[in-house]
Amino acid sequence: MCGRWSPAASGFNAGLHAMINAAMANRFDLLEALDHYLSDGRDELSGYEVHGVAQAAKLLEHGSTQAARWVGDLVADGCLTYRSKYPGTSDLAPGVRWTDRELQSRDGYRLTLGGREEVDRQRRRRRELATDALLEGWLDTSPAELPGGIMRPLVDLRSALDQERHPAAVAAAKDLVEAACKGALDRSGAEPPPASASLPALFSAARRCSAHSDADIGRSLSAIVDRLARLRNSVGGGHGRLELDQVAGAEARIAAGAACAVARFLLEP
Repeated sequence: MCGRWSPAASGFNAGLHAMINAAMANRFDLLEALDHYLSDGRDELSGYEVHGVAQAAKLLEHGSTQAARWVGDLVADGCLTYRSKYPGTSDLAPGVRWTDRELQSRDGYRLTLGGREEVDRQRRRRRELATDALLEGWLDTSPAELPGGIMRPLVDLRSALDQERHPAAVAAAKDLVEAACKGALDRSGAEPPPASASLPALFSAARRCSAHSDADIGRSLSAIVDRLARLRNSVGGGHGRLELDQVAGAEARIAAGAACAVARFLLEP
């Protein structure tokens, strides 16, 4: 479900939030909202329900008839289909701009196979944009400018987030922190901890070599690294575990963001 559909605060802020949503919305937002609504077990929607879905998704300002125009465009795109509500109701010629009259005089709106594929494309594109924003600056960097071992977990992290493989994203986040720790230690010439050292112990050693070793944020990041290590252990398949804890997409992205912050702390001068 699109993030901007979430309920906003009451009062003035809620009204402003709704206006911004409506200004940014397009027909594919409506298509995704309809898909989400139909995923609850409904097979089709009436014209009245289509308009209600658009309103509930905060895609329209009060009194707007934009939903009818979007539906007409989606029908023309081959993303939506419908059946006639009244005998003798004919199909509209391509290019005819729908009004609320056309929307309400037809029934049985449902997504076509092409419409569902378009929803998947829109969701995938949004995930990819979110991932690019999260990893901004990292993947544009030449591998030669990064410590050895950093690029692989970055690539794995991007792939896992884009494909919604949440446990794999947590694993890649942990690997990124580990690689950053080793890179910081190697850059400083310090003796690394034993190979069996835990991730928190490895981070503590790397933090002492960092240019920001005395900063309070470094001590705060220690708790984040500890939590990341625990999360990785809970969702990882090592040690012969048969049942793994589940991890939500939001938690995986938080872990990824935290790992990027830790890596930047260790590696940036």
